[in-house]
Amino acid sequence: MYAEVNALVEEGMQRAQEIINRRRQDLDKLAEYLQEKEVIQGDEIDALLLK
Repeated sequence: MYAEVNALVEEGMQRAQEIINRRRQDLDKLAEYLQEKEVIQGDEIDALLLK
């Protein structure tokens, strides 16, 4: 059972890392915006990422 749980966790971690790598530019844009504004609304996220 431990091995099955461990495999699921590892799989989830790999998937998360792939998503982060694929969306890195978007995440950097969000981080920069948040450093300036500290708060962001959903419509602002849409505008920022859909440019």
